Amino acid sequence: MRGEPYVIHGYGGKQVRDQIHAEDVAELFLHFFHAPRAGEVYNLGGGRANSLSVLETIAALEQRGFRLRHEYRDAPRRGDHICYISDLTKLRSHFPAWRIERGLPAILDEIIARFAGASADAKSVRPGVEAPRAEREPAAGDRSRGFERPQGATQVTSGGSS
Repeated sequence: MRGEPYVIHGYGGKQVRDQIHAEDVAELFLHFFHAPRAGEVYNLGGGRANSLSVLETIAALEQRGFRLRHEYRDAPRRGDHICYISDLTKLRSHFPAWRIERGLPAILDEIIARFAGASADAKSVRPGVEAPRAEREPAAGDRSRGFERPQGATQVTSGGSS
Protein backbone atom coordinates (compact mmCIF):
# COMPACT_ATOMS: atom_id res chain seq x y z
CA MET A 1 0.00 0.00 0.00
CA ARG A 2 3.02 2.28 0.34
CA GLY A 3 4.07 1.75 -3.26
CA GLU A 4 6.79 -0.70 -2.31
CA PRO A 5 6.85 -4.35 -3.36
CA TYR A 6 5.24 -6.77 -0.92
CA VAL A 7 7.98 -8.79 0.79
CA ILE A 8 7.50 -12.51 1.32
CA HIS A 9 9.67 -13.69 4.23
CA GLY A 10 10.85 -17.30 4.06
CA TYR A 11 9.09 -20.65 3.88
CA GLY A 12 8.87 -20.36 0.10
CA GLY A 13 5.82 -18.11 0.49
CA LYS A 14 3.83 -21.09 1.69
CA GLN A 15 2.92 -19.70 5.11
CA VAL A 16 -0.83 -20.00 5.59
CA ARG A 17 -3.15 -17.52 7.31
CA ASP A 18 -6.88 -17.49 7.80
CA GLN A 19 -8.84 -14.36 6.98
CA ILE A 20 -12.04 -12.92 8.40
CA HIS A 21 -14.05 -9.88 7.34
CA ALA A 22 -14.52 -7.11 9.91
CA GLU A 23 -18.30 -7.30 9.52
CA ASP A 24 -18.22 -10.97 10.51
CA VAL A 25 -16.17 -10.02 13.58
CA ALA A 26 -18.68 -7.27 14.45
CA GLU A 27 -21.56 -9.72 14.03
CA LEU A 28 -19.90 -12.08 16.52
CA PHE A 29 -19.43 -9.21 18.98
CA LEU A 30 -23.19 -8.61 18.81
CA HIS A 31 -23.88 -12.27 19.53
CA PHE A 32 -21.52 -12.08 22.50
CA PHE A 33 -23.15 -8.83 23.68
CA HIS A 34 -26.57 -10.51 23.70
CA ALA A 35 -25.31 -13.68 25.42
CA PRO A 36 -22.06 -12.86 27.27
CA ARG A 37 -19.92 -15.64 28.70
CA ALA A 38 -17.69 -14.12 31.37
CA GLY A 39 -14.12 -15.38 31.48
CA GLU A 40 -14.28 -17.37 28.24
CA VAL A 41 -11.43 -17.19 25.73
CA TYR A 42 -12.04 -17.77 22.03
CA ASN A 43 -10.00 -18.17 18.86
CA LEU A 44 -11.41 -15.88 16.19
CA GLY A 45 -10.36 -15.96 12.58
CA GLY A 46 -11.52 -17.24 9.25
CA GLY A 47 -10.93 -20.90 9.99
CA ARG A 48 -9.81 -23.51 7.50
CA ALA A 49 -12.38 -22.51 4.85
CA ASN A 50 -10.98 -18.96 4.73
CA SER A 51 -7.28 -19.76 4.65
CA LEU A 52 -4.67 -19.25 1.93
CA SER A 53 -0.91 -19.23 1.67
CA VAL A 54 0.86 -16.02 0.74
CA LEU A 55 1.52 -17.36 -2.78
CA GLU A 56 -2.10 -18.51 -3.16
CA THR A 57 -3.26 -15.03 -2.14
CA ILE A 58 -1.03 -13.38 -4.74
CA ALA A 59 -2.33 -15.83 -7.39
CA ALA A 60 -5.97 -15.19 -6.39
CA LEU A 61 -5.40 -11.44 -6.73
CA GLU A 62 -3.82 -11.94 -10.15
CA GLN A 63 -6.80 -14.04 -11.27
CA ARG A 64 -8.93 -11.00 -10.46
CA GLY A 65 -6.70 -8.70 -12.54
CA PHE A 66 -4.81 -7.24 -9.57
CA ARG A 67 -1.09 -7.77 -10.02
CA LEU A 68 0.87 -7.33 -6.81
CA ARG A 69 4.56 -6.62 -7.23
CA HIS A 70 6.42 -8.73 -4.69
CA GLU A 71 9.85 -10.03 -3.77
CA TYR A 72 11.10 -12.99 -1.77
CA ARG A 73 13.62 -13.12 1.07
CA ASP A 74 14.91 -16.50 2.26
CA ALA A 75 14.99 -15.62 5.96
CA PRO A 76 11.65 -15.98 7.74
CA ARG A 77 10.60 -13.33 10.21
CA ARG A 78 11.54 -14.16 13.77
CA GLY A 79 8.65 -15.86 15.56
CA ASP A 80 6.60 -16.24 12.38
CA HIS A 81 4.29 -19.25 12.10
CA ILE A 82 4.30 -21.42 9.00
CA CYS A 83 0.60 -22.09 9.37
CA TYR A 84 -1.97 -20.24 11.44
CA ILE A 85 -5.58 -21.34 11.13
CA SER A 86 -8.02 -20.51 13.93
CA ASP A 87 -9.94 -23.35 15.56
CA LEU A 88 -13.52 -22.07 15.75
CA THR A 89 -14.98 -25.16 17.43
CA LYS A 90 -15.53 -23.66 20.90
CA LEU A 91 -16.74 -20.34 19.54
CA ARG A 92 -19.27 -22.04 17.25
CA SER A 93 -20.52 -24.28 20.06
CA HIS A 94 -21.13 -21.23 22.30
CA PHE A 95 -22.65 -19.08 19.52
CA PRO A 96 -24.27 -21.54 17.08
CA ALA A 97 -26.31 -18.84 15.31
CA TRP A 98 -23.13 -16.97 14.29
CA ARG A 99 -21.35 -17.94 11.12
CA ILE A 100 -18.87 -16.44 8.72
CA GLU A 101 -20.86 -14.85 5.89
CA ARG A 102 -18.03 -13.51 3.74
CA GLY A 103 -15.62 -15.96 2.13
CA LEU A 104 -12.23 -15.34 0.64
CA PRO A 105 -13.49 -14.44 -2.86
CA ALA A 106 -15.76 -11.73 -1.44
CA ILE A 107 -13.01 -10.41 0.86
CA LEU A 108 -10.50 -10.22 -2.01
CA ASP A 109 -13.03 -8.61 -4.36
CA GLU A 110 -13.88 -5.95 -1.79
CA ILE A 111 -10.22 -5.16 -1.12
CA ILE A 112 -9.61 -4.78 -4.85
CA ALA A 113 -12.72 -2.62 -5.32
CA ARG A 114 -11.68 -0.34 -2.46
CA PHE A 115 -8.12 -0.17 -3.73
CA ALA A 116 -9.36 0.67 -7.22
CA GLY A 117 -11.43 3.52 -5.76
CA ALA A 118 -8.43 4.82 -3.84
CA SER A 119 -6.27 4.48 -6.98
CA ALA A 120 -8.75 6.52 -8.97
CA ASP A 121 -8.29 9.34 -6.45
CA ALA A 122 -4.48 9.18 -6.47
CA LYS A 123 -3.35 7.23 -9.53
CA SER A 124 0.43 7.36 -9.11
CA VAL A 125 0.63 6.98 -5.32
CA ARG A 126 1.11 3.20 -5.42
CA PRO A 127 3.65 2.37 -8.15
CA GLY A 128 4.24 -1.15 -6.73
CA VAL A 129 0.82 -2.34 -7.81
CA GLU A 130 -0.72 -2.54 -11.26
CA ALA A 131 -4.32 -1.33 -11.44
CA PRO A 132 -7.04 -3.98 -11.66
CA ARG A 133 -8.68 -4.65 -15.04
CA ALA A 134 -12.05 -3.47 -13.79
CA GLU A 135 -13.50 -2.09 -10.61
CA ARG A 136 -15.65 -4.63 -8.81
CA GLU A 137 -18.56 -4.27 -6.43
CA PRO A 138 -18.77 -6.66 -3.47
CA ALA A 139 -21.00 -9.63 -4.22
CA ALA A 140 -24.68 -9.06 -3.43
CA GLY A 141 -24.60 -11.76 -0.76
CA ASP A 142 -21.80 -9.97 1.04
CA ARG A 143 -23.74 -6.90 2.11
CA SER A 144 -24.05 -6.43 5.84
CA ARG A 145 -27.12 -7.80 7.55
CA GLY A 146 -28.68 -4.62 8.88
CA PHE A 147 -25.47 -2.67 9.37
CA GLU A 148 -24.81 0.40 7.31
CA ARG A 149 -21.34 1.86 7.26
CA PRO A 150 -21.30 5.66 7.76
CA GLN A 151 -20.53 7.53 4.57
CA GLY A 152 -16.78 7.97 4.16
CA ALA A 153 -15.97 5.25 6.73
CA THR A 154 -13.45 2.62 5.78
CA GLN A 155 -13.54 -1.07 6.50
CA VAL A 156 -10.70 -3.09 7.90
CA THR A 157 -10.30 -6.82 7.36
CA SER A 158 -8.85 -8.70 10.25
CA GLY A 159 -7.16 -12.03 10.48
CA GLY A 160 -3.63 -13.21 9.98
CA SER A 161 -1.40 -11.43 7.57
CA SER A 162 2.19 -11.87 6.63
